[in-house]
Amino acid sequence: MRIRLLLVVAAALSVAACSGPVGPQGPQGSAGAQGAKGDAGPKGDTGAAGPVGPAGPAGPLGAQGIAGAKGDQGPPGAAGPTGTAGPTGAAGPQGPKGESGPTGAPAAALRVVLSGGITAECGADEIMISAMCVGGPVAATIGEGGASCGSDTNAPLKARLVCAKK
Repeated sequence: MRIRLLLVVAAALSVAACSGPVGPQGPQGSAGAQGAKGDAGPKGDTGAAGPVGPAGPAGPLGAQGIAGAKGDQGPPGAAGPTGTAGPTGAAGPQGPKGESGPTGAPAAALRVVLSGGITAECGADEIMISAMCVGGPVAATIGEGGASCGSDTNAPLKARLVCAKK
């Protein structure tokens, strides 16, 4: 019985100790370790299409665009610039001998001179009948017994003369 009484008194004292006023809250503890990554959720629905954006800037000149759909061929473009003149071809074969002039008329001896450069001259016993430049749009500059096609010796031009005996 004494033990019972002691137990009752001990129980009453422990209950009495818990019945006092509540003290202030203590500081928050440190964060725990991060948990494992969860599973991915289900895929959401596709959203509505957004509005059309403004046109981008024009590409650089000469850039090739992508081909349009078959049947969407546009109108032909303007003609491009004329290319540079190609090299002069080799001289052709000599033509057949022409007919004789009327009896008693002096024979005219003509000679065609095609230069290897921009200048050409007739011989000392000849006169120049005509002159022209081949290989580009340049007019011949006439001189005494010859002609010149500009001053650029690297140009693909050649002087062509027709010379006659004096």
